Amino acid sequence: MTWTETHERYRIIREVVKAAEADVTGTLPWREEYAEYFGDRDGLVKVLRTRWQHTCEAQLDSDMTEAELQAEHRKLLKAHAPVLRVLDSYRAVPLAGAESMSVA
Repeated sequence: MTWTETHERYRIIREVVKAAEADVTGTLPWREEYAEYFGDRDGLVKVLRTRWQHTCEAQLDSDMTEAELQAEHRKLLKAHAPVLRVLDSYRAVPLAGAESMSVA
């Protein structure tokens, strides 16, 4: 993947997050132009799931106390609620070849 393609993928992800923030239904924001970078809706959902997983891994430190972990997890859930609504809407329909991933 080229640097330009990487930047475009990140731009699209920011666009999708912004659209998810404006739509409380949990519907995946999708435009046909995204297919060039993610293949299909499932590909975009996989990237959003991976992004959520990496966010949790980066923010939830194993050296935190249980209370600190819970507090930080609540903050993450609140901050990322729009994307989590989208992921929750896709959780009931597993992606082809994807392992089950918890978002909560």
